[in-house]
Amino acid sequence: MTYVIQALVGIAAALLTMVITPSLQRYFWTRQRHAERQLTIIDELRSLAAELQFLVWWKPEDISARQERLYTALYRAGTSVDSLFSEAALDSFLAVSKHMEAIIRLTAPNSSQPRSQLHEQLMTALLDALIVLYRDVGIPPPPPRQWVREHAWQPIRTHVWDHPWQYWCESCWPTLQRWGTQARTRIRR
Repeated sequence: MTYVIQALVGIAAALLTMVITPSLQRYFWTRQRHAERQLTIIDELRSLAAELQFLVWWKPEDISARQERLYTALYRAGTSVDSLFSEAALDSFLAVSKHMEAIIRLTAPNSSQPRSQLHEQLMTALLDALIVLYRDVGIPPPPPRQWVREHAWQPIRTHVWDHPWQYWCESCWPTLQRWGTQARTRIRR
């Protein structure tokens, strides 16, 4: 009797697995694709903002020559944010968009607003929007001006050495000493 019950439970579990697994895989695959698209839009927005910041600081005379392409990129990002993100994310994007359009409309280097003011307004709005956009994706927003881990195997903090001998003295040599100590203790055992 117990073997019959065990066999029935095994068959039911196998059938349940065959029915549920494909739908779960499809759900997680669509969620992953949606998050990838959202992150792509965030990257496009960041690159557009970086280009506008460069133009407003270093080449304000080139803005009018790039105006059509900049408007196209801005509206493409806007339609993507509208279709892929929440209402709060769309509102934060519209705040950034307002500042981006002000920079794109800048045709002369001597405009009514100073360049530093345009830059600061765009940076403030962009950082606020990025926080909302990243939260909408479901990951914490990266802190400003800090290195972001992309993989679990990457260290949280990196150390930059000024000279090659510092790398050897601070990284390689202690590791070799530790390995030598471990090898000597194994040999003594």
